[in-house]
Amino acid sequence: MMRDILVTLCSLGFVCISQKVKTQLKYYAYRNQKGH
Repeated sequence: MMRDILVTLCSLGFVCISQKVKTQLKYYAYRNQKGH
């Protein structure tokens, strides 16, 4: 039971991190486009 909860939290954390990275990459791409 406890292990399932930990696995779920880890997968959720991974999803959150990947979403953060995606938004950061979009932000940098947007800034680069404005720079040119």
